[in-house]
This record gives sequence, C-alpha cells and structure tokens, in this order.
Amino acid sequence: MFRLTDFSADKELRTRIKEAACARFTTVLGPGSDGYHESHVHLDIIERRGGFRLCQWDVRDKEMEMAALEAETAEPAAIPMPKPKPAAIARAPAPGPEPIRKRPAGEPPRERGAR
Repeated sequence: MFRLTDFSADKELRTRIKEAACARFTTVLGPGSDGYHESHVHLDIIERRGGFRLCQWDVRDKEMEMAALEAETAEPAAIPMPKPKPAAIARAPAPGPEPIRKRPAGEPPRERGAR
C-alpha cells in the first residue's frame, strides 16, 4: 500500500493511475494544482457545461518534491525601491492656478471679456 502523493512510490505506476483517474473523473486535483491538494488527490464526477474536465496533478519524483519544498521556503526576492527625486525637483512648488490679482485702489473695474 502507498499514498498517491508519495514520491518514493513508483512514478510510472502513479502516472498510470493519474491517467486512469483523469479519464474516469471530471475533476482530478493533486499536488501542483493548488495549495489545498499538496498532500492528497481530490476526485469527483461533477457535470460541467460543454463536457469540461479538469485534470491537475503533478506526479512528482524526489527531485521535483525537493525543488517545490525549496521554492516554498525561499526568501522572497527584494523589490527595488524607486530612485529618489533630485532635491531641486522635490523642493519646487507644485504648479497651480495663477493667483487672483487685486485691483489697485482707485482703478476702475474692467469690462467683461477685456484683458
């Protein structure tokens, strides 16, 4: 007896079992499909529109299992930060609307539309 996800079991036998399962069941999820199916194989016969079938199961060997384990435990790559802005640009005031010019005392108001 062995587990279908046991990489020490014969890989060719597990591959044949996967192929048979994917031919019989409409859903086959195992290691490599998502994080919920890394330690077991999920099978079901749900009917889908258009006869759609889902077969996602990586039949792993010891090297693949070790690589997957290393990928899970590896530190994330450093994300580079953007370069700082030059000091002159950082201190410059943001452009905005022109200030409203006050009319000097005693100056008559302009007609509308005149500049």
